Amino acid sequence: MKRFIGLLLISIFSLVIQGNLKYLPTPFLRIDLLLLTVFYLGFFVPFFSGIFWIIVMALIQEAWSVPFHGPLLFTYLIFFFFLRSFHKNLFFQEDASQVLWVFVLSFVSRWMIQGILLVFDYSGQVNFLQTILFSVFQGVASIAFFPLLNWLIKESDDPYAY
Repeated sequence: MKRFIGLLLISIFSLVIQGNLKYLPTPFLRIDLLLLTVFYLGFFVPFFSGIFWIIVMALIQEAWSVPFHGPLLFTYLIFFFFLRSFHKNLFFQEDASQVLWVFVLSFVSRWMIQGILLVFDYSGQVNFLQTILFSVFQGVASIAFFPLLNWLIKESDDPYAY
């Protein structure tokens, strides 16, 4: 039960933080905590419980703050499947490699969502420099955010809580 409540609170907290950061005068300071949670789930959580949480988080985020529904769920599932498929082959235990993988995946995520939106003729722009800075902030934030997720998800007396 602690995992369920923890992930639900993380999802809501992440949306509140993201909603407040968009009003800062610095447009490059964006952190997508739900995307970081997707990366964490892809590396460390079993397949079926991970898919459940990916779908729940994407639907909450799309209902909360996205004018165009579908791209987040699609990209979150792609990243989750990629990470679950290759998590044993990717070195992700050290902070430096963690930052690198989160940087690369965040960069790809931003351009992937932009491509999906362009396919559906939704006008939007992604600035290359802002994407780089977003990816760097994501990587640095993962150093503190992954241990928090680990504490919320892994710390439970119930072995069947997933």
